[in-house]
Amino acid sequence: MLVYLFLGLIIGVSLALVYIFNKKATKSKALNKYFYQNHWSKIMSYLDDEQKYGLAVIEADKLLDKAFKDKGFKGQTTGERLTSAGRFLSDKEKVWQAHKLRNNLVHEMNVKLNFNQTRQVLNIFKSALKDLGGL
Repeated sequence: MLVYLFLGLIIGVSLALVYIFNKKATKSKALNKYFYQNHWSKIMSYLDDEQKYGLAVIEADKLLDKAFKDKGFKGQTTGERLTSAGRFLSDKEKVWQAHKLRNNLVHEMNVKLNFNQTRQVLNIFKSALKDLGGL
């Protein structure tokens, strides 16, 4: 009985240490704000051209995925990295919706965005980039 208690304690401490070190390692990787702000400005300039609304969303999603990679989040796809980053995002569900819209733009025909929709989605990506320290 004492052996099981001791093993449970060791496993619990080990899991806690893995969690703490993983959280610190991910949080501690600082992003190059100049790089992200520069790219974000370019993305925002697409709002001047209605034909580039979809491109703005796609580029914002790519920039967020780069931030996930630069911060060291695990995963083979943007979706997997988004899952890994979830606890660092102020509104993970909205980021998921924005990412799904990006997927629709890439994989579906005739997806049209208006200015307000595009602006709202870009604000979601902007918030996520702020959460990660890129903006």
